[in-house]
Amino acid sequence: MYKPHGREPRAQDKINQISNKNDEENDKERELICAVHSTHSKYPELEFLVIGEKIKLRIDTLASINIIDENRFNQFKNRPNLIPVINPSFSYGSKEPIKTFGRYKTKLKINKKEVDTEFVVACGNSGSLIGDPTCSKLGVDPISQIVNSINDFSEVDHKQREYYKEKYPSLISGKIGCFKDFEIELHIDKKVKPVQANPRKIPFHLRQAVEDQLKIKLENDIIEEVENDPTTWLSETVKIPKKGTNEIRLCIDTKAVNEAILSEKYEMPTAEDIIYAANGMNIFSKADLNSAFEQIKLNKNSRHVVFRTHKGIFQYKRLFFGIKSAPEIFHKIIRKALEGIANVTNATDDILIMGKTQEDHDITLNLVFSRLEKKGFTLNIEKCVFSKSTVTFFGLILSNNSISLNEQKTSALRNASAPRNASELHSFLGLTVYASRWIKDLALISEPLWALLKNQALPKFEWTEKHQASFEKVKNNLIESVSYFDPTQVTVDASPHGLGGVLAQSHPEDKDKVRIMMYISRILTDTEKRYSQIEKEGLGVVW
Repeated sequence: MYKPHGREPRAQDKINQISNKNDEENDKERELICAVHSTHSKYPELEFLVIGEKIKLRIDTLASINIIDENRFNQFKNRPNLIPVINPSFSYGSKEPIKTFGRYKTKLKINKKEVDTEFVVACGNSGSLIGDPTCSKLGVDPISQIVNSINDFSEVDHKQREYYKEKYPSLISGKIGCFKDFEIELHIDKKVKPVQANPRKIPFHLRQAVEDQLKIKLENDIIEEVENDPTTWLSETVKIPKKGTNEIRLCIDTKAVNEAILSEKYEMPTAEDIIYAANGMNIFSKADLNSAFEQIKLNKNSRHVVFRTHKGIFQYKRLFFGIKSAPEIFHKIIRKALEGIANVTNATDDILIMGKTQEDHDITLNLVFSRLEKKGFTLNIEKCVFSKSTVTFFGLILSNNSISLNEQKTSALRNASAPRNASELHSFLGLTVYASRWIKDLALISEPLWALLKNQALPKFEWTEKHQASFEKVKNNLIESVSYFDPTQVTVDASPHGLGGVLAQSHPEDKDKVRIMMYISRILTDTEKRYSQIEKEGLGVVW
């Protein structure tokens, strides 16, 4: 680090005193900053791109230089080397120069304008700003604040996509890929007899969209036209409109055939698995496979699903959405394909790429892309996300300092209606298990609901006030998010009926401010309920 440079400030001139020529030249070498240490709203903040990162800078048209404070400078992932400061800088009305570590040259960008400029790194946490010369170059108007930096970062994403398109042309070809030298075989229960579904007329206004989808699938060798065989399964199509377009998603009604397909016994990831994998990571990217399931060949003996359209009868040559074992099959395939690469995980067809630094992240991303391309897969580049500090994955919002459930999950919990039958209750409880780390005392307060589910041998689903109270308590105990701080505290407790624990951390700037990291709880077994209270407390520590 550099110590402050520059001469000591001279004494303030007296009123009406005329400075000599040298004094005037010295005055020109002094830099003036007004907004540092100021919290007044008259200095608006706008978002810029500096050293490849988004940063908010205060606009000070009375300042002659640009300032980055020490705190923000140290947050840059790729900090530049500093060079000594030549001229001292002064806050408005101050006799003492601002203490600095050094300066660096960089590019500054907002909207679609980019300029070469220089920043001085100031000691402390006094704030960051850009001065009048740089504002003028960028055309920034601090009064109207008519600046939209969103387009700027969209442009960054666009450039990244173009770069990867050029580097991995087969992976990002726009076509539907095919996993090389591999076929999957579906296991069928031969005791279940094939079913021929009754025909459903395709509405005239959807026929062109269906034909377009059939053409794409035929061109990519995903389906083939066949003659109807009365010994095979014959299913009907389901047409799902895509929002905002005239296109459809062509699916198959597989309810009947799924009765005959045996499930794969492969363990799927949980929220805890994803959180553990993302621990300590700062940079995230997501890779989205193009029509993922359809990139896996079906063995000829597994092409059981035939479907009917107004253009004829077709059968799938690839795996497809709707087969009940497809998520497990595909998750296992991608997990095996990426085996040996660190800092990458997947949830079915979604791939999360991570790194502690930008360099680590880029190494992993290129390894993943290279492996996927070699295996014959293709990506939907428009749905890929690159080099973000925050990303949504597997229903979680992950960042370098916090985790939370995404809005869809929290809304589903908070806005859930009281279950009307066992099936709806089972769905609600499944969602609570997924969100268990965010729900205080979940095992204890949801016990009446689980008991009701277990008692479904009873002829009637009886929802009582006790169940409603438990249901509302579960929803009310949901917390918003988790932040990572030090130090960590673990608190456990035991009641006559269950165990509970809380993992919490103190905020580094306010030790009295505690954030909840995770809740855990479970019901005591019948044997454990007979423990003495001190034994239950001991059990609460070790379980």
